[in-house]
Amino acid sequence: MIPSPVCGPETCDEQIGGDDAWMDDVSDAGPMGCSDGACTDRIFGLACCTESGTGWEGHRLQNAGRGAGLCGSDLGAILPELAGICFQLNQPGRPDGQCPDFDTGFGIEVGCCTEEGYCGHVNTSVPLGCAY
Repeated sequence: MIPSPVCGPETCDEQIGGDDAWMDDVSDAGPMGCSDGACTDRIFGLACCTESGTGWEGHRLQNAGRGAGLCGSDLGAILPELAGICFQLNQPGRPDGQCPDFDTGFGIEVGCCTEEGYCGHVNTSVPLGCAY
């Protein structure tokens, strides 16, 4: 389920400058479209393009990213239960104290606020950005 908006520029811990500065990416790269071979394999998974249905509420891919046609990674090599699902890389967001940290069982992922105003978390091992 896609979370309810609970964060934004007024709560962001690292708001910088103008009105939209809080929407800057957690990583330096930012989301990339899947054209002309822009997506490359990563050490943690195979390159892929996010599918139709990604980010749609109620769809099986609702939490795999923000939309279709963006560079991603199939994480099946490290988590077999996720094989065949393309997770968007470099999802935008910023660290936010209003968003809770998430214990994965392998470590703590820091809470962040997406550009949509939803709380997510940042996994520092896989460059998904601010995912929820």
